[in-house]
Amino acid sequence: MINKSRGIYLFNLMGFRVSADWSWLIVAVLMTISLGSGYYSAVFGSDPSLGTFAFGLISTLMLFFSVLLHEVGHSVVARANGIRIIGIRLFIFGGVAQMDREPQSPGVEFKVTIAGPAVSAALAVFFYLLSDSILSATSPAIRGVTQLLAQANLIMVIFNMIPGFPMDGGRILRSIVWKLRGNYLGATRIATRTGKIVAFGFMGLGALIALSGQTIDGIWLAFIGAFLYNAAQSSYMYAQYSESQGRGAG
Repeated sequence: MINKSRGIYLFNLMGFRVSADWSWLIVAVLMTISLGSGYYSAVFGSDPSLGTFAFGLISTLMLFFSVLLHEVGHSVVARANGIRIIGIRLFIFGGVAQMDREPQSPGVEFKVTIAGPAVSAALAVFFYLLSDSILSATSPAIRGVTQLLAQANLIMVIFNMIPGFPMDGGRILRSIVWKLRGNYLGATRIATRTGKIVAFGFMGLGALIALSGQTIDGIWLAFIGAFLYNAAQSSYMYAQYSESQGRGAG
C-alpha cells in the first residue's frame, strides 16, 4: 500500500523527493555506533576511537545511499513507464519508492521491480572491484569500507529477492503469476499467501534464535517477520481497492 506520509525531507535526487522516517535516524545512530565499536575496531586493530566512529558514520551514510540508489532504480523505470513517483522514503527496514498507482501490466511490474535489485547487484560488483584494487590494498580502511559495502549490497539483493510480498521477490512472483494467469487480483492473492509464509518463517526462526541465547538477533528477525506479515496483508487490501478502481488506469 502506498504510504503518502512525507517524513523528514532530506533532498531531491534526479527529480525525486527523498525523505526519512524517524526510525531511519535511530537506525543510523545505532549502526554508526555498532560499526565504530565493532567492525572498524577490528579493521584498525584498536580500541573504539573517534576515528573508528568516523568511519562507522561514513559507512552508514554510504549504506543508506546504496539503499537510496536501489529505490532510485525502481523510480526511474516506473517514471519511464508513466507512473508518477510521490517520493522515496527511507525507514527502519530500508526504503520504498512511493508510486501513485500500481503498474498496469505484469511486464511493467517486472521491469520496475527488477530495477532495484539490478542496481544493488551493480553496486556490489563495483565495491568488490574497488576492494580488490591497488588503492584498497594500500589502505586497510578503504578496503574495510569497500568490502563492507560490497557485502551489504549483495545481501540486499539476496534479501530482496526472497518471495515475501510486498518485497521485490514477492512482486516479481506476482508479475510472473499475473502474466501466466492473466488475473491481477488472483496473482496478488498468491503472492500475499507466499509472503505470509515467508513472514511466519522469519518469526519462527527469530523465536528459535532467541531461545538459543541470541535474544536481540532473534527479536529483530521476529520483528521483521511481523512487519512483512502486516505489509503483505495491507498490500493485498490495497490491491483489492485498486482493482475496484480500475488500478488507476490512465
